[in-house]
Amino acid sequence: LALVVNSGSYTHKIGWSGEQEPMKEERTATAHYQSAKSAPLFGWYAQHRTKYTSLHYPMDGLVVDWDEMFCYWQGMLNLEEIQNQSSSRLLLTQPHDVTTPQLQKTAEFFFESDESPFSTLCMPCEALLPLYSLNRFTGITVDCGYSHTTVTPVINGNIASGSIQTSELGGRRITELYLDELLKRTPYSFCRQSKVSMSRYEGMKQRMCYVAFDPAAESLKSEKELEREYQLPDWQRIWAHHERYRCTEAYFGDTYGVHKQIQSSIDHLDFAMRLELLSNIVVCGGGSQLEGFTLRLQKEVASMEPKAKITAERHAAWKGASLCAQDPGTEWITKERYNECGPSIFSPNSKAKSARK
Repeated sequence: LALVVNSGSYTHKIGWSGEQEPMKEERTATAHYQSAKSAPLFGWYAQHRTKYTSLHYPMDGLVVDWDEMFCYWQGMLNLEEIQNQSSSRLLLTQPHDVTTPQLQKTAEFFFESDESPFSTLCMPCEALLPLYSLNRFTGITVDCGYSHTTVTPVINGNIASGSIQTSELGGRRITELYLDELLKRTPYSFCRQSKVSMSRYEGMKQRMCYVAFDPAAESLKSEKELEREYQLPDWQRIWAHHERYRCTEAYFGDTYGVHKQIQSSIDHLDFAMRLELLSNIVVCGGGSQLEGFTLRLQKEVASMEPKAKITAERHAAWKGASLCAQDPGTEWITKERYNECGPSIFSPNSKAKSARK
């Protein structure tokens, strides 16, 4: 049995190997009371208990604040579900652009800190796992994350590093665009500088917004046809109509659209691989769960290849990680080996793009 953690800028998905779904999805956030003696807060609890605390987000694609990341991991290890289940193995996913020093600092925490019960560690590349969850080893992973959207081609279980396409158009940016659309026509007062406020508006976007299959046809609909109401936690009521789909159009822009990223990615590869890659596209991440996203992307990609096929699964990376943890071919690093070699075990030459031997 292994603890499986799919780390992300917005949330961490946490569960046990062999399961079909993560048992928890915790906000990637920490908070501290003004009193230094108080223990830091973690996850959604940290997000919501902000009156007397300072709020921190330790990840933005990669870890940007290691002190807060360590606090977050400590909070994660104190979860009752983890405390009640004895496991010495941890599989923690990593982004494709993780650096060697970052891998070393991660291993240092889980192998050297007193809070960690783990003696075996695996840190596979997250981009491989959505395909792995479907038992595929060649295809394209499209991760519509909170801070970035990344398109990663995978060939025979290996990442085609030179063809990865990344844009800063993530869920956070879509939320900001949504607020801009609302502010154009409403008297509502929004505080975009507040981390708490932006998190609330993230929930509003998830419930209200969708991707139009045909934006031109959607624009001809009346406001009444598209209108939907949302109530904020402060009881403020908001009505939205055309802005519900206008902000998500950024995902399909002429320059940084997801379909354009896919096109740019395959343009760097052998033309003979084109059909196989486009027939195995897996989209994951919160942005891909917007209503209509998959249908619209299928329509756009079909213009490149009529036989293109897209599969959407929110927890595809976590499911792939769960399967990876059970695979006999997965490479694990033991604490004994780490103690013998030190952090240099994660040298640039040994940093693999796959968890498999």
